[in-house]
Amino acid sequence: MGDLGPRTLRPGRLRGVGAPSPRRGRVVVVTPTTPQDSPALHIGSVSVDCPDPGQLADFYADLFGMTRVAETPDGRVVAISDGTHTLAMMKVDDYVPPTWPEPGQGQQMHFDVSVADLDAAEARALAVGARLARHQPAPELWRVFLDPAGHPFCLTTFGPQP
Repeated sequence: MGDLGPRTLRPGRLRGVGAPSPRRGRVVVVTPTTPQDSPALHIGSVSVDCPDPGQLADFYADLFGMTRVAETPDGRVVAISDGTHTLAMMKVDDYVPPTWPEPGQGQQMHFDVSVADLDAAEARALAVGARLARHQPAPELWRVFLDPAGHPFCLTTFGPQP
């Protein structure tokens, strides 16, 4: 994987931007293939702070059916993609996991993942290493899990279906 030079992805390209920092690594951005003068803004990637980028990248790659597309030489940033969406796992040396829903360290970020079958999706999440969260505010619509770094994420039948 090596250097974060340009890599062709569908529908855009992956590139490293910004100077590396000892705490955050390098920012990973996927630029869309739309013309530069397009007025639309596009999310390039979602970055997730964690203590072990490789472990968290493997977890989300298994959960979402993505593959590794880039990694910094020092392993502080690992990017995964399905060709449309990109997640960048970024090492934080003094990482503190979320304590949500308890006060203190908020949830930091979370994914709401649309699924057609909550029970089947729950079984898959648990099989790849998720933990069921104690706090389940509406388990008939949302099931809350924790990833290996402690971030909550939800599987839901609420809203658009895959």
